[in-house]
Amino acid sequence: MFIRMPVRISARISVLVALLLIVVSCSESDDANFQGPNLPTGPGTVFSVQTVSFTTSDNVLVSARFGKGSNSAASPVVILMHDITRDGREWELVGLEMMQRLLEEGYLVLIIDSRGHGLTPLPADGRPAQSLSVFDIESLHLEVSAALNWVATQPAADRSRVGIMGVGMGGNAAYVSMGVFPDDLKTGIALSPGIFNLNTGEALGIGTAITPFEPHTMLFIASQNDLLPVNQTQSTSATAIAASMLDVTAEPKRLDARPANLHGSLLLQDPDVFDAVLVWLETHL
Repeated sequence: MFIRMPVRISARISVLVALLLIVVSCSESDDANFQGPNLPTGPGTVFSVQTVSFTTSDNVLVSARFGKGSNSAASPVVILMHDITRDGREWELVGLEMMQRLLEEGYLVLIIDSRGHGLTPLPADGRPAQSLSVFDIESLHLEVSAALNWVATQPAADRSRVGIMGVGMGGNAAYVSMGVFPDDLKTGIALSPGIFNLNTGEALGIGTAITPFEPHTMLFIASQNDLLPVNQTQSTSATAIAASMLDVTAEPKRLDARPANLHGSLLLQDPDVFDAVLVWLETHL
C-alpha cells in the first residue's frame, strides 16, 4: 500500500487522511495507491506502508506496519508503541502527523500491535481471548526484541541507528526495552509512562527483576496535571512516574514536565512536545 501525504498538513486534515486510510486498508489490497482527497497541497510525498509480522521468543506472532520513504540509503528506524486498550492505529490517527513528519525527515517507522491488541494475539496458553494479564505487560519487550531481529533483515534499515517511542503503556515498553537492550537501541522516548495493577497498586512495566537493566538516553514527557490511577482509591501524576524512571536512567536523559492535562499521544498536539521529540531524535539517533 502507498500513502501520498501532503507536506505539513494540518491536524484536522491529518485525521481525515487517516480515516480515508482505514477505508482503503479495509477495502483494497496492500498494493492500493492512496492519494487522499482533492486538496490544493502540491505534489506531496509518497510513503510506502507495508503490513509485516515477526514472531517473539514466546511464540506470539506480532503484527506491525513498516513505513518508509524513497531514500535509497540505509535509514534510522523508530519503533512506535501504543497505549493499553489501543493498537498501532493510534499512531495512524492521533499520532499521524508525527508519523508523517518522521517519514519526511528520513526515518523508517515500525508501528507494533502489542500482544492482545489489534491484530497481535495473546500467547496461546489456553486462556480466553482478550484476557490481558500482568505477565503480558511485563513481557512487552519481547515484541521489541523480535522487532529488532526483523529490522536487522531489512536492507533499507540502518541497524546501528534504532530508537523507540511509546505512549502510555507503550512508554513503559520503550523504557524497559532501553534497559534490556541498551546496546541495540540508541535512544528512547516515553510519553506519559505509567501503568499499575489496580488490585495491588504495583507499578507494572518498569523492569522489575530484569538483570542487567541499563536504560539510557531517554526523553520522558508527561503532564503535571495528568493523574493516573494507582489503585481503586489513589492516583499519582504522570510526571512523578516519569521522574522515578528518570532516576535510574543513565545520561543523557531529560524529563519535560508539561502544564497541560494531556495524556499519551495527545501530548503531540502541543507544538513544543512535537518539536522536542524531533530534536531529541535528531540529536541522539
